[in-house]
Amino acid sequence: MEWYLKAAEQGDADAQNNVGFMYRHGKGVSGAYQKAMEWSLKAAEQGDADAQCIIGGMYQCRKGVPQDHQKALEWYVKALRWYLKAAEQGHANAQSTTAVMYHAGKGVPQDYEKAMEWYLKVAEKEDADAQFNIGLMYQTGKGVSQDFQKAMEWYMKAANQGNANAQFNIGLMYHAGKSVPLDFRKAIVWYLMAADQGHTDAQRNVGLMYHDGMGVPKDTQRAMEWLRKAADADTIRNLEKMSQMSKPSKDQMSQFIDWTGKWTSS
Repeated sequence: MEWYLKAAEQGDADAQNNVGFMYRHGKGVSGAYQKAMEWSLKAAEQGDADAQCIIGGMYQCRKGVPQDHQKALEWYVKALRWYLKAAEQGHANAQSTTAVMYHAGKGVPQDYEKAMEWYLKVAEKEDADAQFNIGLMYQTGKGVSQDFQKAMEWYMKAANQGNANAQFNIGLMYHAGKSVPLDFRKAIVWYLMAADQGHTDAQRNVGLMYHDGMGVPKDTQRAMEWLRKAADADTIRNLEKMSQMSKPSKDQMSQFIDWTGKWTSS
């Protein structure tokens, strides 16, 4: 911390960002979001894209500042400007962040075509998340003409690198016969790959397929094991959400206890 501070006080943007990180995460110092914001701002004002994005997130999450969505937007706009500079020089993380910001409309008007353009650049570097997102855009027809065959091709690239979302979506496509022949056996193979990584919807679908004997022999015990895993994961998420509520409503409590599965179709 001492050496980072010396460099930061001399105007080194990387050091300023590192000091902000250490305050933010309590590395070598007591956690202090206001100090983190102070040092991240110094780096951001020198054009550090990581610091600008961090500031946007801190404004959104009220870390060291009052929640202010307008200021968060301003910093995301600046972050994108600097990410674009890095992305155009082939910086993979910057390219990925640029794609996500266009895809989600963070700091810029939502633009699926530009998102696809940047995802493709990252996908060339074998980035599984980018490959999955390209598959998703082909599946939904966002930024490109809808094409289930191309969606499957990109999902396969991502799935073969272990991307659970891609594995799950391949399972869905075999399950529904989209771009491939209907094949429940292949569907459950791909669901299981995703389920083994903790993908809740995949776990639920595995349970339902064992329950109904689709692609596998009917097995009530295995069905209940997988449905219970999915329910436990849902329960944890719901508990986390409820912990952020001052007083859950009756409807929220009802949603919390009603975990019995509906078939996942998207």
